[in-house]
Amino acid sequence: MIKSKWYPLIIICLVQIICVSDNSIMFNSLSALVISFHSHVAAIQQANIIYPLIAGAFMLSGGFLGLKIGWKNLLALGVLILAFGETAAFLSTNIIFFTWVARVLAGIGASLAIPALIGLIPERYEGKDVAIGFGAIGAAVGLASILGPMGGGWLIDSFGWRVAFTVLAISAALIFLSALAIEKKSTTLTVKFDFLGTVLFAPSMVLIIIALMKIGTWQWEKVVLLFIIGVILLILFLIYEFKLEKKEKFVLFPSIFLKSKSARAGLVMTSLIFFISGGLAFALTTYLQVVLGYDALITGVVLAVNAIGIIIFSIGTPLIIKNINPRLVCQLSVLLAALSGVVIAIGIDPTTLNFLFFLGTFIAGVAIGLLSSQAGIIVTSTIGEEYAALSGGIQGAMRNIGQAIGIALIGLIVIFALTASVKNHFLKSPEIQAQIKHEIYLQKAVPFLSDKQVDNYLNKTHLNQKAKNKIIQINNTGRLHSLHVTFFSFAVICLLFMFFTFSIPVSFARESLKKEGDTYEENN
Repeated sequence: MIKSKWYPLIIICLVQIICVSDNSIMFNSLSALVISFHSHVAAIQQANIIYPLIAGAFMLSGGFLGLKIGWKNLLALGVLILAFGETAAFLSTNIIFFTWVARVLAGIGASLAIPALIGLIPERYEGKDVAIGFGAIGAAVGLASILGPMGGGWLIDSFGWRVAFTVLAISAALIFLSALAIEKKSTTLTVKFDFLGTVLFAPSMVLIIIALMKIGTWQWEKVVLLFIIGVILLILFLIYEFKLEKKEKFVLFPSIFLKSKSARAGLVMTSLIFFISGGLAFALTTYLQVVLGYDALITGVVLAVNAIGIIIFSIGTPLIIKNINPRLVCQLSVLLAALSGVVIAIGIDPTTLNFLFFLGTFIAGVAIGLLSSQAGIIVTSTIGEEYAALSGGIQGAMRNIGQAIGIALIGLIVIFALTASVKNHFLKSPEIQAQIKHEIYLQKAVPFLSDKQVDNYLNKTHLNQKAKNKIIQINNTGRLHSLHVTFFSFAVICLLFMFFTFSIPVSFARESLKKEGDTYEENN
């Protein structure tokens, strides 16, 4: 056993890096996976969503399991399962196996590893070291946002996407062995695992996000039905948990996380971090690889601008700024996130990158970094030490649910805007035959395709060259329009989160932060 004070934090950061790198490589493999599996962007978007969706759905249960077996053991188990998931990705022969086996396994691994790394911070550190720990996690996210896209991009371009996932599998296995060397602490509790809560919560999240993801491609009755069932299960879960809490000391979701305005706001800010990173990464990668035709390595280099902002402001904020006002920092973050969407939208160009694109991408990284430095400690400092460790699973769930919703919602806006634009231009174009117009009009959703994919399709038709050129032009116009709408919509959505910032405390003074938690414990 290694007894160094900061050794656990090193392992925590490595786990965070491997989880984020998995996401980064997944995003960066978009074009390679489309070609390898003879698929399309929407199918890869679904595979992108499954990992955070499964992770978020089972994260509460993972966090609860950590109380029972200890955060160190939970961390090791999660990383081991993650290694199996990366191995399954390497072995995938089709998009179905890749999505529903490899990505599901990776999601289950993350549902254990992420709450464990969050739970280890308040377990191992005190005072300002807690802020440094959460800041280090944010910096690890930023570092992985560089290593994942750039290193992964190089591996994808040079050796193929399978080798990239093989490297992830080997790295996860080595981190698993390193995690076993963390000094053991006797912090496990005798708790009864909440199976019914798990059965209610996990399906509720899966149904709600899948319903959101399938808007526009499924019949609206089916989408609404799935969404309603998911919401009903979620309500039943909350009712059951609050009743169970009167009998049991520890439950999957203690009511303090809803009753405490500060804790509730902190969880929302946690989800916002990954809503921004997930939604933005999907939109930016789609633009860079499908519209501009960049390879994985160049995509990673471009997105490193975002990661630089994350690293500097996540770890630098708690180290440099004394007497931080967390409310002000989060409000500034929301404004910067919205600003980034506007700047990127203005900077989008159909043929090349410009200064505004890089500026907007960097501003988004600053917003994520600032939020990362505050969100975790807002939650843990507000609810008291007894519930701080349990918050790992809850914060992890909010992170991954935020990311899944971000990818699903941004993807939905992209396709809706593209479909509307393409149909409108097709109907108004005299060069296009009436039969083709009718076929396009009947399409529920127009896929986001590269020029090469459109050209390959058109070469199989008997259309004249004038009509082919017009269709390619319409596709280009539609893609550009959809991206403008997407990034402007992203800005508006980010601004909506400002409402939650007013419940965030203005300082981290121990007395004021524990007040709500102490009141809660007295009443229970």
